[in-house]
Amino acid sequence: MIRNILLVTFTILLLLISTSIQSPVTYTDDYKDISNFMKEICYDKSLILIKNENGVTTFCDFIDHILEHDYEKVLNLYHKANKSFKPLELAIGDTIQERFYKKEERSHQLVDSFLRNLNLMTDQFLKSLKKRDEL
Repeated sequence: MIRNILLVTFTILLLLISTSIQSPVTYTDDYKDISNFMKEICYDKSLILIKNENGVTTFCDFIDHILEHDYEKVLNLYHKANKSFKPLELAIGDTIQERFYKKEERSHQLVDSFLRNLNLMTDQFLKSLKKRDEL
């Protein structure tokens, strides 16, 4: 009897530990909206610069990395900006410019740059809203 209780307790403990370690990204309507927007903006802005549809997919591969590994950060800033896409658009534009003009190819460097840009653009966006509300 005690052995069964210990076995059940141990199993429950293992389940709790395994689910807390995994912490999967929640794919909601926000995820779909954000990912579609980021991919479309990157495609459009990149196509203007590189003028080669075939190269756009490779040029925008950092977006997939962001969505896979840093989505929670993007989601938090998206919510912080009152679900405005403007900071995302500006941060993607700046990152594309960096990739194109500085010839930056390292994916992790582009992701870091994007996240810095997104933080900055979100803060600037919120300041502009505050100034507008004060008028």
